[in-house]
Amino acid sequence: MSARRRSDPARRRIARIRWTTTLVFAAATAACLGVLVAAALHIDLTSRGAATDTDLRQRAETLADLVTFGDDQALHLGPVQQSHAAESVPVYGFVTDREIAYAQPGQDALPSDAVLRRALADARRADGQVVTFVAPEASRPDGPTLHWAAATITDFGTYVDGGFTGGIAVAGKPVAAAVGHTQLRSGLLVAAGALTLVAAALAHVVAGIAVRPAVRGLEAQEQFLVEAAHELRTPLATLRVLAERRAPPEQTVRQVDRLVALTERLLLRARSAGPSVVATAAVRLDEVVERAVIAHVEAVGGGSAGSSVGTAGSRAGMAGSGAGVLADIDLRTEPTVVAADPELVERIVENLLANAERYGAGPILVSVTAGALHVADHGPGIPASARRRVLRPGSTAGRGTGTGLAIVQWAARAQRADLSLRPTAPSAVDRPGLTVTVRFRPVRRRTSSKPHRRGRNVDAGRQEGA
Repeated sequence: MSARRRSDPARRRIARIRWTTTLVFAAATAACLGVLVAAALHIDLTSRGAATDTDLRQRAETLADLVTFGDDQALHLGPVQQSHAAESVPVYGFVTDREIAYAQPGQDALPSDAVLRRALADARRADGQVVTFVAPEASRPDGPTLHWAAATITDFGTYVDGGFTGGIAVAGKPVAAAVGHTQLRSGLLVAAGALTLVAAALAHVVAGIAVRPAVRGLEAQEQFLVEAAHELRTPLATLRVLAERRAPPEQTVRQVDRLVALTERLLLRARSAGPSVVATAAVRLDEVVERAVIAHVEAVGGGSAGSSVGTAGSRAGMAGSGAGVLADIDLRTEPTVVAADPELVERIVENLLANAERYGAGPILVSVTAGALHVADHGPGIPASARRRVLRPGSTAGRGTGTGLAIVQWAARAQRADLSLRPTAPSAVDRPGLTVTVRFRPVRRRTSSKPHRRGRNVDAGRQEGA
């Protein structure tokens, strides 16, 4: 089972977190929009009701002023019937303490008797002011509610049989533009639904961006497991063969040293998976590079190379049986002081030499000049279009797992050094080679002991002669 499949539960958890975040955000957005829609509809309905009440007050006052009574207290509707005021009111009527004197279109269209009696009482207490109320028609008590206005009939009101008799003009109609309110409600609901979908989509995108570091970390973990399994398989198998054959101790020790070096590279690879800062100091770059080259030759060749490595123009030639040694190493240095971390510089040299030996061809030239480290080989090189890609962990132009240049990139960035790739011999079409240059920062007068900020991204596009 592959590492990716083993991590499927983790990927599913990340996916669930993303979808849960999306759903929670969408639900919260829908709830907020629902409250806003309800508030907007309430305000609209209230304003429409207020406009209807205002219109009904005017109609009721007009109707009350048009009514006249004779000496016998009989209701004269002639002026009302001749006026256009009654034509704009769907339901109206004239009510006294004793009866409904007149109703249009009929008495069943007016409110119930109990509601009318209460309206009479309210009109008396209002002292000539028009009162408004809501009630259904008497014929349909469970039907829609209408708005009503009741105005006191000023020409009617006298003592009859020892009691005061008064009357009111009642006008009623449904809320104005109820159809418009329904359309508004439908429009707001559709808009709220659309905004909820848009918010859910944006939340899903934002959640994806938020979990992207976790996904990258998971992918880096998977890649590291693959690399570790691949790199450790061969030396462990070799150790087993040596143990079974009871090989000489020096061979076993050499293989153990190789395994230790490989483990250190894997640990450095794991460290380079995340952001890091290091403390730099003034170091002799030529001495650190020379020490790293000698250590590499001894580790690969299994012998002492100290006497064969010089400073200017000397060669660390090892064409023996060491695994992966393809050509001599030509070391050329000049004294130079830079701001760097000696351990990371050694790791840079080790990985560049291993990369040149594995993918390139001799001779391999290691040079230190004016604050820069150059490692050049004469192999097939790397096409210009692929140079940025090979700096990513897990990318390789051939065999292996693609960790070497990724570690070099991280180590250079951690020291705020510049890294560039270019062909060694641009004119050679078949074997242009590859030259990797790491240019370190010069030493300031006062070297800070505090960790520096992360270095700039490596410019793999700075090609010379490409």
